Amino acid sequence: MKNYIKTLLFSLLILGSAVVFCACNSSDDDAFPLHNSVISNDNISDTPENSRYIFKRTVITKDDGEITNEYIEITDKRDNSKKKLPFEPQRENVSIYGLFPTEKYLYYGTQGHKSELLTIERLDLDSFSTETLYESTRTADKLLFGLAFSYNSMEIISATAYPSYILSDDNDVLFIDIDEGLFKILPDKNIKCLIADNIENGFAYDGKYFIYITNDGILKQYEIKSGKTEILTDKTVTPYTLKVTKEDITFESDKEKVTIKR
Repeated sequence: MKNYIKTLLFSLLILGSAVVFCACNSSDDDAFPLHNSVISNDNISDTPENSRYIFKRTVITKDDGEITNEYIEITDKRDNSKKKLPFEPQRENVSIYGLFPTEKYLYYGTQGHKSELLTIERLDLDSFSTETLYESTRTADKLLFGLAFSYNSMEIISATAYPSYILSDDNDVLFIDIDEGLFKILPDKNIKCLIADNIENGFAYDGKYFIYITNDGILKQYEIKSGKTEILTDKTVTPYTLKVTKEDITFESDKEKVTIKR
């Protein structure tokens, strides 16, 4: 009888381990880490939130309406208390943009009004400490014999990209330069160009794939981990009509609505 009970318990242990293993594998394959939703250019909020906090960009103006400074107001959903970021006075004439929260961090960018210094910052939502992930000076001209020449090579794109949107699953930190493409911030705080394409016609991101419409109306899907690019349809996509969910992709082509299952 004792041997029978031992065998039964051992079998149940193996079965339980198998169930946990399968469940973990399934969640990895179907992982959508961004609040169970797909982030796109038409649903990025001016006041984004996660399960704990609401984030709002607030401006400080003079009597004549001129903006002198900006900060991020952080509201705790549990007690409606508020914090202000930065927590200490910062230099004047700084714009804040690209607020993007995950459950663990808030990502955001800053830019000087009177300079072209750009940064991407990450705020730890447990310790409320900040880290600068990326810093760049925007320039498009090269001095040669005292004359300025505009230039636009891959090397220059990588050095002077101008962030428009910030995206992350807390593993990869990405940003979009609408004119130049999709970039990844590397551990050494340099950046790598993943997609060298104008993507202002529409995009979506779910933590695993970046889906976008090119200037030529081609719908492409880029897998972040592998770097593989795939064309999703042979139809020409009408700009700004892209809608992506976990289940399907919809868009318009020649005034016809098209749906692709994912």
